Amino acid sequence: MKQFFIFLFLALATSAWAQPAGMRPIHVSGNQLVDDQGRVRVLHGVMDTPSPYFNRYRWGNSCSSGNIQPCINYFDKLFTAITDSASGAYCNLFRLHLDPCWTNDPNKQSDGKESGEADISRFSEARLTTLMSTLYGQIARKAVGKGLYVIMRPPGVCPQNLKVGDYYQEYLIKVWDIVTKNRIVAQDKYAGYFAIELANEPVNVKNADGTETDNTLHDYFQPIVDKIRENGFKGIIWVPGSGWQSNYRGYAKVPITDPLDNFGYAVHDYPGWYNSSDANPNYQYVCAKFKESVPVVMNRPVVITEVDWSPEVPGAGHYNEHGDWVPGNMGTWATASTSKWGRGYKAMIDYFGNISMTLSSTSCYIDIDSYINDGLVVPAFNAAPEACGQACFEWYAQYAKSEPIVQDGLKELRSPEETFYVKPGEKRKVTVNFVCNNGSEWDVALLCRNRSMNTGVVTIDGDSVTGIKEGSTELRFSLTDKNGTTKILILPVKVTNETAIGDVENTGAATRRVAYRSLDGRCLAAPGKGLNLVVRERLDGTRTVSKVLVR
Repeated sequence: MKQFFIFLFLALATSAWAQPAGMRPIHVSGNQLVDDQGRVRVLHGVMDTPSPYFNRYRWGNSCSSGNIQPCINYFDKLFTAITDSASGAYCNLFRLHLDPCWTNDPNKQSDGKESGEADISRFSEARLTTLMSTLYGQIARKAVGKGLYVIMRPPGVCPQNLKVGDYYQEYLIKVWDIVTKNRIVAQDKYAGYFAIELANEPVNVKNADGTETDNTLHDYFQPIVDKIRENGFKGIIWVPGSGWQSNYRGYAKVPITDPLDNFGYAVHDYPGWYNSSDANPNYQYVCAKFKESVPVVMNRPVVITEVDWSPEVPGAGHYNEHGDWVPGNMGTWATASTSKWGRGYKAMIDYFGNISMTLSSTSCYIDIDSYINDGLVVPAFNAAPEACGQACFEWYAQYAKSEPIVQDGLKELRSPEETFYVKPGEKRKVTVNFVCNNGSEWDVALLCRNRSMNTGVVTIDGDSVTGIKEGSTELRFSLTDKNGTTKILILPVKVTNETAIGDVENTGAATRRVAYRSLDGRCLAAPGKGLNLVVRERLDGTRTVSKVLVR
């Protein structure tokens, strides 16, 4: 009897639920993710897949029962690394691929109708049922325990052509039926931490008769949503679009419905998509192009579940899913640089304010072998400044240390400088702040349409201003918010070799105190870079105010 009670105590202790430190359950509210305390959340992380091949055989060479625990242990180590804020890693989202190397029956022959991960002819319902408890569910629990929200993706990728009512729709219904009946996933305590992404990269989706109409995407994915909710799953559902998850136009007219209203849309974004690339970052139009293809971003939260980039290097390239040639790079799917395409991508997701993201692999964020072998958490690709690893180390840290900006309408465009000063031949970044109705603001100069009123004096490219010759002119900026409101900013510009601009001080009386202020009146401990106000109070009680430009 004593042994029984000891066993019962241990069982209760191991099954007790402790909310992960720093995490709150999240759900959809309008076009945002929010936690149970009403705080807006925008998430950032990585995707990965428990595959010997893609994991470079670090935990084993086969998807066999003997390798289940080593695989779980491997991912537990990765979760420790990508959440190690002391080392600068700040992930809070993990996209888990239920890799088909485990769910395929090794004793079954392929029917040859599809190839690669689009071939589901060897899929085993029994194997998925078992693996949800022994492998995938355990990896998901480990992730949550380390502070990561989890999005589960189904085994494999979509075949090139889908039709409403086809075998692949039935496959997805069966997959999510099994997953949401699993004893781990079905627990309400995980509802705010586990989410489901219905499919990976549908390409062509048609009606049963081969036509394509506004309701096509809805009719393909709505029955899957219905099955998931029928089973009692309460977590967030992420719905894909077509065109490798780049086309969501149909949903704008015939949206998905959900009795819990707890869903968003899962999108992919790579350099070259949405009319933006290194060759043409298209900063001033990238938001409009994204909204045109993904109009649902206006009323539902979005997560970009695949994105990566690294600069071109000599070597073999490849053809992407669109049949376009991608030059060789450091090891990502897409080729681009942070200073060109990457800046526009970040400006776009910040502009909308409700777009979460996962890089396409853990190896796009950290150098996995440096951590496994030496315990070092460092950015991927040797921290190359133009690759996604270093960029996302910087971005994720910034996001983790500040609250998301919720765009509630454009009140005005504002510059921190009354007059923008630049020297002949000098290039300076200009700041134009988007001021929301709620008072929050952030720099959107890169996204603004702009114009120099005298290109003989000054030119502008994106948010970079170049002085040509001494003189004065104006820069004009305009930006339209998500709701169609447009504001204009006219910024005076002076091109000069002077380093101090302002009143000539009367030095006849001794100075008692000197104070520094920003142009908007904030007190400064010392003059900062750019234009500052210097307030000198003299012994005779008089004051002078000068403008001083610090470079």
